[in-house]
Amino acid sequence: MKNIKLSVIVVLLSVVLSGVGFAQEEAAAEAEAEPTFSPIEIFACNYNKGRDRDDLDKVIAGWNKWMDESGSEPYSAWIYTAFYGSPEYSFDLAWLGVWPDGKAMGKGTDQWLGGGGEHAAAFDKVLTCDVHSNFASMQLRSGGSENSDNAVLGFSDCTFKKGSKFGDAVKVAKEWQAYMKEQGSTGSAWWFFPVYGGDPDWDFKAVSAYSNHAELGADYDRYGNGGGFMKAGEIIGDAYDCGVTRIYNSERIRDGIPQQE
Repeated sequence: MKNIKLSVIVVLLSVVLSGVGFAQEEAAAEAEAEPTFSPIEIFACNYNKGRDRDDLDKVIAGWNKWMDESGSEPYSAWIYTAFYGSPEYSFDLAWLGVWPDGKAMGKGTDQWLGGGGEHAAAFDKVLTCDVHSNFASMQLRSGGSENSDNAVLGFSDCTFKKGSKFGDAVKVAKEWQAYMKEQGSTGSAWWFFPVYGGDPDWDFKAVSAYSNHAELGADYDRYGNGGGFMKAGEIIGDAYDCGVTRIYNSERIRDGIPQQE
């Protein structure tokens, strides 16, 4: 992967639920609650010469079968490709994997290293992944897009402003997300904090997800023509700054969420 900047630790990426139309008292209590983090891994990859998505799909099918038969830890995964991209983040595809917690991440990694060698070699024949990074994901808002097999993802690199405190920044971020939800936004939102791998010059990634481009476009209007950008400045103020958002189309390739009996 060329010119990708991903990762390192900011003590503490995705995304837990904020209710629709909650009262101000509930919003304040939620903003002050201890944050919950889920581990996420991201690979940024390019296809090897002569290989394409058809080849990758065959490898994914074999991997999914092995994951099912090996009794692997809960793990969900998406593949995403750039729609509105940047030369600084140039790759054929990225792989985003999510565990419910650190214990599942550790056990799942041991299972993979101990028994997944055949499938790892199969992936290596199709892809070269020069970036493998780990993030702690904190969800700010749920709009249901996490449950979509296909979603539109947005990634922005963000930095805390000088003098900004983490708790205050989270509070205003949740206030902003609550405002957008009140305006009818259906998107989901997370902050991804870099933990392992890379040397970023930013503090966290602001990540959004929509079920389709129509929902993304509706927020485009809310932000640009509905006064959202002015409200954002009023709410967020001196807490943090985010750069230009990159947009990706994603496809879920594994749903590892434990099913309720």
